[in-house]
Amino acid sequence: MATPATVAGQWTGAPVSPGLQATMARCKLFAGAVGAMCTLTSPAWIQLLFFPENFDPGTALFFTPVLLLLTLAWILRSTSRDGFMRRLLLAALAMKLAGAAAVVYVFFRVYGGNADMIGYFNAGQRVVLALRNQGDWPFTRYTSTEFAGIITGLVLLVIGTSFPAAVAAFALLSYFGQFLYYRAFLAALPNGNRYLAATLLMLLPSIVYWTAPMGKDSLILFFMSLAIYGYARIYSKMDAKSWALFTFGMVGAAFVRPHIAAMLAMSCTVPYLLSRNRQGLLGMLARMFAIPLLLVGTYFLVSQARQFVQVEDVQSAMTRLETIQKGLQVGGGSSFGGSLASRLALAPFLPFRPFPWEVRSSQMAIASLEGVALMALFWMRRRKLLAALGRWRHNPVIFMAALYCAEFLIIFSAASGNFGTLSRQRVMMLPLLIMLCCAWEGDPVAAPLPAQVRAPMMPAAIPGVRR
Repeated sequence: MATPATVAGQWTGAPVSPGLQATMARCKLFAGAVGAMCTLTSPAWIQLLFFPENFDPGTALFFTPVLLLLTLAWILRSTSRDGFMRRLLLAALAMKLAGAAAVVYVFFRVYGGNADMIGYFNAGQRVVLALRNQGDWPFTRYTSTEFAGIITGLVLLVIGTSFPAAVAAFALLSYFGQFLYYRAFLAALPNGNRYLAATLLMLLPSIVYWTAPMGKDSLILFFMSLAIYGYARIYSKMDAKSWALFTFGMVGAAFVRPHIAAMLAMSCTVPYLLSRNRQGLLGMLARMFAIPLLLVGTYFLVSQARQFVQVEDVQSAMTRLETIQKGLQVGGGSSFGGSLASRLALAPFLPFRPFPWEVRSSQMAIASLEGVALMALFWMRRRKLLAALGRWRHNPVIFMAALYCAEFLIIFSAASGNFGTLSRQRVMMLPLLIMLCCAWEGDPVAAPLPAQVRAPMMPAAIPGVRR
């Protein structure tokens, strides 16, 4: 009979060391604490989620329990031999719903209903009315905002025009996006710390909170995770399914936020030009077909992104950055300034700001607390992080993640001038940064990574377990 350590090792393709077992125990305890806290506070967040002010719960009382039951059935079936992931996924599901309720509360009680998701919900209702009553498609243009409204409308066609049900549906979409990032981690980084990666990807408050409401944030998380999961599969097994996942994710991301899709496309293309992941005739043939496709796709996405941000050359880009930065410095106590040079100099610290001395509100205090914890974690794992980065030629996913994070840090440090906006935007980078932080768990001075061993994706792939 397989021991828990053996089963966990078969998940990742590598034996579980005592250090990993200790990490698993701590993460499991933390997940249990989060689950208990969400359970104890469930009466409050269920009230906020299902019965927000000025909205009738409507179909939410039927469709949301159905969606949750299906999700619970999936969790129980897929984690039948992994107690750690079962506890973590259940805790993450409760935390995601509580986060969605918190977003609804903040937007209605703190910001007085001035929220983007209200606009997306109204656009979705227009889609439903146009299709049901007139049989017409209400959109002729497909900008990022209109695309989010279209997706919302398609969701409302299925679950009914209920605001609480729509919030829950988008929260579940981003929940599965977080899980897809973990799947990508397993596929590409079998030598990493899967327990720490899973815990951070599923339970980091900023990722849970900012991607919970309906709108672009939940959509971009899902499409990016789908593309990165497909990319990780391409690295371990170049098959049609992997390319389909990657392509669908990139197309979706391009509709939601073209500039982010362009950054991701460039980050995915360069590793295939420089990495050593595939050698010999098979590698040459793979590159002959894959690299031209990636280059053409990257060129198209960059062109679309340039039109989206209205930038034609370097001078207009600098002018645009200054305009954006000045426009963002309107958040009262949450704004921060400084010259372009000073903002770029502080770019490496973007994931950890605001610093404690920059806090001027309760929301900034929560963000700062998370930033300090992340900074401490990265400092403790700095040697393992450097060891992972040293293997960039052997692992395209490490190369891709590092390149994307570098692009993101430079661009958003130059453009951002408001801590509230920054906390929301950097969710598009944090999952990849977490993957890098947890990518290597061996000896920091060990030899380069061996040939890739494709990891099973779910516990059902463990030998001896019936599919």
